[in-house]
Amino acid sequence: MISPSKYIEAKLNGLLTVIKLEE
Repeated sequence: MISPSKYIEAKLNGLLTVIKLEE
């Protein structure tokens, strides 16, 4: 089972990646 902190961290990393790609 994935811990909430790890899930949040992965989601934040995904958002940062999207922002970088859109620039």
